[in-house]
Amino acid sequence: MTALHTHAVGARLRDFCVAQLETLAAGQLVGLALPRTYGGHLVAADVRADLIYTLGHLRAAGVQAVAGQPIDAIIVDHLGRVDGASTHTFFSYRIAETVASRGVFEANPLLADLSETQRDEIRRACESNDWIALLDDGKLPRNYAAVLARCEVGRSQLGLEIDADVLASLIQRLHTFLGSNPGRYLDDSHDRSGRYDIYTADVWLFCEPLADRLDGLWEEGIDTALRLVEAVGGRDGAAVPWGRSTGVLSVALTIEMAALALARGLHADRHDMWLTRLSNATATLPTWFSEGVSNAHQYRDQDAYRGPARRLQLTFDVLGKLAWAAKILLAASPVPRSDQGDAEGGSTRDELISFESQRSA
Repeated sequence: MTALHTHAVGARLRDFCVAQLETLAAGQLVGLALPRTYGGHLVAADVRADLIYTLGHLRAAGVQAVAGQPIDAIIVDHLGRVDGASTHTFFSYRIAETVASRGVFEANPLLADLSETQRDEIRRACESNDWIALLDDGKLPRNYAAVLARCEVGRSQLGLEIDADVLASLIQRLHTFLGSNPGRYLDDSHDRSGRYDIYTADVWLFCEPLADRLDGLWEEGIDTALRLVEAVGGRDGAAVPWGRSTGVLSVALTIEMAALALARGLHADRHDMWLTRLSNATATLPTWFSEGVSNAHQYRDQDAYRGPARRLQLTFDVLGKLAWAAKILLAASPVPRSDQGDAEGGSTRDELISFESQRSA
């Protein structure tokens, strides 16, 4: 049996991300500079935030340079181009967490050479509290409570002033939302219509940085999420093959879930299975990229927020997830496959999984 362990797969993930970025730097995004438009669509602030986030995780995974440029220099250059007013929610916390990984705002090496105007733009980019009213009015998916909470935690880590009551309210709202289903499966709809799809599992992964604020609820939920992904994951690496954000994002979720389980020692009796799933999903990644760009959603909008207009954002979104997985795998003690390793990567199952006890699908 071929030797397989988490550090080897983590290095493959890291190298895959670097290879895509270097392909882009040599072609469509010369030197990793972002164009004003891509494929006839404006390149918005979310693309820059996701690129910064990806580069930050790759640096933490040991990457010192990309396309012949020091990785810190690329990060600083893009931070200096951040437009604070148009950076929000998911992209706010990604800026905040990347900068916070190097220290507090006022003494941060990533900001040392930026002007005060540029630093003000970054401060503004990290804050998304004006979106709370939209959450209150039911105009955002309920999982945005987690997004906005991560924004505030990220700002707190930067030493920026936050309203403790606002953060406490977001955490309480999140706790109520996450705890509403006794089985810890998440109906992400506002009207209890039963919207169970990739976010039923992904929300628990997303809340990992908030775990210590959720009073043990996260541990219950991530256990449920891991069991769901194990049960429904396919041989192509897709963790959840129905609903929103399938395809490459579902493959990325398999990789993230497997990396989390292996790095944290969760489901220890299933580590051989998770290692096989991780390796198999990683092996499918080249089929999802062409010339450094994700080839998903090239011709139509799957959802209002997924389609040709956001292919570049999707590319860096996925690469950020893969870089995060590589980072935690390489930082943790290596987990090898046992001599009697389970090679199962998507065996046939016949099992009923009920998301609710009171009604059927």
